This record gives sequence, structure tokens and C-alpha cells, in this order.
Amino acid sequence: MALVEQIITFGSSAPTQIAPADTYATEIFIEPLRTNTADMYVGTSALTQNGSAGTISDLYQPSSSPTIPDRFELNAKGGNHNYDASTIYVWGATGQGCKVTYWTT
Repeated sequence: MALVEQIITFGSSAPTQIAPADTYATEIFIEPLRTNTADMYVGTSALTQNGSAGTISDLYQPSSSPTIPDRFELNAKGGNHNYDASTIYVWGATGQGCKVTYWTT
């Protein structure tokens, strides 16, 4: 098992795939960067920049107070199931971003 951590910066033309094709993971965590000034979205390849289509989860803009930010989490309990991380996309305001962490099998 390998731990993968990355920061993704959102572009303006298309959602960003969080992992290369056929990347199977037992756990996936996605959270907005604390510097974001707008919501971000987790979804399918049909995800839109404003979250109006293809959305699985809307992660709200982080608060300026020291609180735990919203987070998207998938956890394959028992180790017998895996998620294809390449089917998950993120998008939000251009120039903002998110932290993605996953454990590959």
C-alpha cells in the first residue's frame, strides 16, 4: 500500500481527475484548501465548475475561524473493497484548490 498526497489547483476549462486511470484505493480524502474563498465540488467527469451537474459532494468554503474544514471521504471497510480513484473529479473557482490523499492497493 502506498500513500499519495497532492494539492490540486483548479483550472477554468474542465474538472481535474484526482488519480491516473485504474488507480485503486482503499481510502480517499479530499478537503478544500484553507485559503479558498468559494465552495468546491467533488463529482464525476460530468462535474461543472459551479456544481450544478455531476456533483457527489459540495465542500463549503473554509471558515476563517479555527474549525475543521468540510471533507469528502471514502473508506473501504475490511480491506476487501477498493475504489477506482480515477473516476473522481474535483473543481471549483479558478486558481483555488484542494488537498487529495489516498492509499493505493
